[in-house]
Amino acid sequence: MMKKITYFFIALLFFNQSIVAEKVNINTIKKIAIKAFIQNYAGIEKNEIVIEKMIPYIKENDTLFYVVNLKQNGFVIISADNVAPPVLGYCLKNKFDSINIPSGFNYLLTKYKNSIYTLRKENTEPSLEIKSKWEQLLGDKTLETKSMLNTVIGPLCNTTWAQGYSYNMYCPEDNGSHV
Repeated sequence: MMKKITYFFIALLFFNQSIVAEKVNINTIKKIAIKAFIQNYAGIEKNEIVIEKMIPYIKENDTLFYVVNLKQNGFVIISADNVAPPVLGYCLKNKFDSINIPSGFNYLLTKYKNSIYTLRKENTEPSLEIKSKWEQLLGDKTLETKSMLNTVIGPLCNTTWAQGYSYNMYCPEDNGSHV
């Protein structure tokens, strides 16, 4: 009887470890970035995609997500922990410039960083929906439609960060320029 109880607790321990959030290795990050880019960029093949640079976002020596710049002129933001959705965002038109980040976008990246950090520190387990998204991207099947990865929602607003004159000409002036 004691042997059965011991096996039960060992099995429970292994089961518990498999449902808690896990850090994602760098090769998995690369694989997901490529798949996400292919899925959202029509007419490009996997062998055409080249990762140019991976920029880690770190808090207290803990990598929380990566911004993956692609040679094709785009970037993908990938979570470094399976407790968060794998793809946090992407851009198909521009490369990510870590030196000149618009304040609104920097705010979003900081929110991602703090959220993933908190989830990791609290040993939160990923939801079934998030687990499913990771499994879909890590599987060997090719993604056929956008709806396989996530619910498709159009842009809430079309915005180009750091807009200059004419976009803000009706805003109040401050020191000779419109805010």
